[in-house]
Amino acid sequence: MAFIVKFHLHFLWLLLLVVSVIGQNLPKFCRSCPPPNSLNCNYDNIGAFRCQNETDNCYVRNLNGQIDRGCLQEISIDSDRQRCHDPDDLSCLECTGMSCNSALWPTCHVCQESTDPTCRGEQSGVGTFCERYNAPGSCFERIVNGSVERGCRSDMVEDPCGGNEHCRVFEGSASNGHAVREILVSKCVQCRADDLDVDRSCLSGSKGGTSCVGPSDGRCYSRILDGGFLERGCRGNLTLDEVQRCNGTMCGICIGDGCNSGIFPEDRLWCNKCNSGNTSDCKIEVTDASKSVICKIYTEDNMCYSAISSNQTFERGCLSDVSNSSCIEDDNCIQCVGNNCNSISEQSILNYPKCLRCTSDDDGCTEGNITASKCDQPDDSCFMRVKDSVLERNCLSTLSPTDRTKCTTAEDKSCVVCPSRGCNNQRWPICHVCEETTNSTCPLEQSRSGSFCKNHKEQAECFEQFVQGNVQRGCVSDLIPAVDPCVSNGKCKSCNGNDCNNERSERFKNVACLQCTADGTDSDGSCLLGEQVSQSCEDRSNGGCFTWINDAGILLRGCQSDFGNTTECNGTSCGSCDGDGCNSGIFSQNRLECYQCKGQDCGKESTQNMTSAICRIFKSDNKCYSGISEQGVFERGCQHDLINGSNPCSGLENCILCTGSKCNTVSETQLKAHPKCLRCTSSNQNCVGGLLNATSCDQLYDSCFTRVKDGILERNCLSSLKDIDITKCNSTEDRSCQICSGPGCNNHEWPKCHQCSATDCNSDQPASKSQFCPEFNLHQCYEKLEAINVTRGCANVLLEDPCKDSLECKLCDTASCNNHSTSTLVTNQRCLQCNSTEDSDGICLEGRMQEAPCRTESGQQCYSRVDDDGVLHRGCRGDLAADEIAACSGGSNCTICTGTGCNGNVFPPNRLRCHRCNSFLDKKCSNQLTGNATSAYCEVYSPYDSCYTRIRNDILERGCQSDLENSACIILDKKHCQTCEGNNCNEISKTKLKNSARKLDQTAWIMVAMLTVLFHLL
Repeated sequence: MAFIVKFHLHFLWLLLLVVSVIGQNLPKFCRSCPPPNSLNCNYDNIGAFRCQNETDNCYVRNLNGQIDRGCLQEISIDSDRQRCHDPDDLSCLECTGMSCNSALWPTCHVCQESTDPTCRGEQSGVGTFCERYNAPGSCFERIVNGSVERGCRSDMVEDPCGGNEHCRVFEGSASNGHAVREILVSKCVQCRADDLDVDRSCLSGSKGGTSCVGPSDGRCYSRILDGGFLERGCRGNLTLDEVQRCNGTMCGICIGDGCNSGIFPEDRLWCNKCNSGNTSDCKIEVTDASKSVICKIYTEDNMCYSAISSNQTFERGCLSDVSNSSCIEDDNCIQCVGNNCNSISEQSILNYPKCLRCTSDDDGCTEGNITASKCDQPDDSCFMRVKDSVLERNCLSTLSPTDRTKCTTAEDKSCVVCPSRGCNNQRWPICHVCEETTNSTCPLEQSRSGSFCKNHKEQAECFEQFVQGNVQRGCVSDLIPAVDPCVSNGKCKSCNGNDCNNERSERFKNVACLQCTADGTDSDGSCLLGEQVSQSCEDRSNGGCFTWINDAGILLRGCQSDFGNTTECNGTSCGSCDGDGCNSGIFSQNRLECYQCKGQDCGKESTQNMTSAICRIFKSDNKCYSGISEQGVFERGCQHDLINGSNPCSGLENCILCTGSKCNTVSETQLKAHPKCLRCTSSNQNCVGGLLNATSCDQLYDSCFTRVKDGILERNCLSSLKDIDITKCNSTEDRSCQICSGPGCNNHEWPKCHQCSATDCNSDQPASKSQFCPEFNLHQCYEKLEAINVTRGCANVLLEDPCKDSLECKLCDTASCNNHSTSTLVTNQRCLQCNSTEDSDGICLEGRMQEAPCRTESGQQCYSRVDDDGVLHRGCRGDLAADEIAACSGGSNCTICTGTGCNGNVFPPNRLRCHRCNSFLDKKCSNQLTGNATSAYCEVYSPYDSCYTRIRNDILERGCQSDLENSACIILDKKHCQTCEGNNCNEISKTKLKNSARKLDQTAWIMVAMLTVLFHLL
């Protein structure tokens, strides 16, 4: 095998040696162009000829403007051959390969306009061979000092376009033949004055020019787009149609670099622009050009504005620049024409004149309900006038100079001027104007609307009067002098309000009315009954009569002219009427009528011979009464006819009130037989003790009741209650109301106790804080100490004895007896009373629970014990059965101690404490634990308890073995579970738990390895 490999290597070496020798003896060929083809030697597929010297190289060169190719040794001049050897001399290229000199020599158009005028135009043909070779061939064309130059890039020592923006370089032969306009670069301002023009340099025309991308013949443009935005750019960017239409104000084309700078159009509006939210001095008047800007959006009719916006900021600007055109109708927006005309201050706008601007032909103008609008002049006033029967309200500046003078004349009231905003909203009087001498319908009621008074008066009044037997109606303001004619004319009425003088004139005729007062002077009651004879009203104005009940309930009758303002005389207490004696009869119709008598015959059972009469004093709550006075005299009458309208039954045993006309029919015998009850509330202290005299009920068949409602004790006749309350009192199941029969039977004492549970309940309770119990039965109060606070109340409202489960509780059976302080209730029999199954936060296990009073006698002894299930119980010794007490005397699972709260220690003393946590709920649980932050006593006691640390589903758990039904480490290896004994012994971290198992594994492997070695040695 080794022999075969060595043979192959020797064979390959011999083969390479043969190929090398054969190659050195091959002839050399180069491409060449012998005559007659020597003038056309720059094309593909040129023929190759054998060189005389087999070691020769090939060349290609530019020889006096013609391309020459061949074998290098054929060049007779040494210096020329040397140029071909020089790699930095690109006028001749040397190469070593077979026919390698096939590269095409680059051509370019080469000329200068200074010597060849045609150089400026487009060049045709293949151009001229470059003096120096470069691939693939780069040509340039440029303008230098306004003259065009073209040439080969490789023939230039430096970059031909360096620092010349009117220069371009092209790849490929004869590639620089373009017309001069394609290399002439224009500079124009190219931008749009929209939101991107942040510094407004495009708008102001201060932005610098930049080179145009395409040919623009040195021309630039500026134009206003349809949206009003300014656009600047190179003419080459416009279409032919746009170029033809670019003339006039909105578009212009100019010649020269950067010619489209400056403001366009030249008449653009300048306005002050600012916002008080950003500029603090925006609100004051502008006196300089610091806020002046060119309006961004161009319109031929543009204006400046100053306005207070809806968010109460003040702003200035160009009207065309804001999208919201509401400024046109907004009274807080002032517009103006002219550069920077919007210099007005915010205060001036707030004070800008506003007037109602309307005529009576407009809805709401007559009433002055039109909203005021701003005037056209900043120093304007408002006016209102009547002209040709039309009311006009407007700004004073809208009038002619003659009318303005008339309006500002103080004596002329046909036009009124006022200076404040919206002040011309005053009512202009409208009255009926006529005279019976020229208008026969003047005495009749005027149904149509009146007309505007010629003159204005602040207290606008109309009048109607009799003058020499004829009716006149008109405006007080139009009289000379403008004084109420009714002051001197008894047959006259003046009034306020539009068209108020429209009534029939018959009201001025003489009228006769009842004229009296139904007081003590009305001995026969004829005034009260309206039966008096009418008397003439002495030909006064306001013809008509009235009947009126004054605030004291007394009736008055008389002439309207004596009453005053009859517009207020309406309703149940006053009535007016027209016509002789119209105020007769009973007034009002719902007056109460009662039997009214006094003496021996007054108390008889029959009412046939008794006289009833209308009550003299009118009150809506009036009642009739029947009663026996303190002197033993029987009386009937009206309650409010008595002095001061006092209760006639007050203090009388036999007296009743009733509601309804002629209701007081009860006889003396019946009255004495009426049920009698205490009728009072606990606001009277004698009512609380039932010490008042019983008085008659209003109903013949009645009962008495006592009840507590809303904390108030009430005693009265059952009929005095509403039906729903009567039903409640009659219910045997309801103990909040007690009913009884018999004279004065409702005088029994109602239970009263202190009722509280707040912290201020712990101290001695004053009698004033005692309250009536809500129910009536056994009178028993209680006071009970619960923990540290006292609860007091009525025992009769509880379902069971409040003291049955507490030694610190007392019952008592007299009024307000449960008033003692906390110290009187405290006993020394208090223990912790709890078990660990109902524990909260371990306070029972740790003995931190508040001790509570014992429910049974315990001799001041407490216990702690653990039952067979490991559950801890704490309590009072009296709660244990006798056998439990005996078992507790010597056992380790139970102990009895003496003293308040003595059973508060940890029990049993050896109860295990473990770390108890879960890493899913608390990530720190996975760490090495120290301290007692996660430590707690085991809830279930076991003398053989242990702590555990285990990993399940990659979650670390710690706890007490006694918490689990099964072994903590069941189906878990030592890498995932460990148990230990001793308080807080399960502090190991998750990492250490895993590593401790791994150490055991490593030890096992080491042992295996050692045993294996030992086996082989043996």
